[in-house]
Amino acid sequence: MTHENRRLTAAQIARELHLDPRTVAQAEARVKAAEAAVARTGPVLERALAEWKFAESNRNRQQLLAKTKAVSVEQVEQAETLCRAREQDHRAARFAQDVAGFELEMARAALLPS
Repeated sequence: MTHENRRLTAAQIARELHLDPRTVAQAEARVKAAEAAVARTGPVLERALAEWKFAESNRNRQQLLAKTKAVSVEQVEQAETLCRAREQDHRAARFAQDVAGFELEMARAALLPS
């Protein structure tokens, strides 16, 4: 937490917010944990997007091959199912990133003066 562009210690924050230092230290720890959660979601989201794009490309390829009867209907259906699953994985990863961001905001809010 900063005040007038200076870094405050847990004890200083506690005095300014009329909280005990343990409460402030716990709130700061929650902020750090939430920041770590946000950082973890980035690579997961990137991987989910890459897997979805790969599955989409494979589905499109299978659909083209199906027109010439080079692959079975079952192979096309498997590619379509995998593509839908990877799209849902990407949506879930994006949602997890949003949730982590909201949790970080809540953790930071605990350190704000009333």
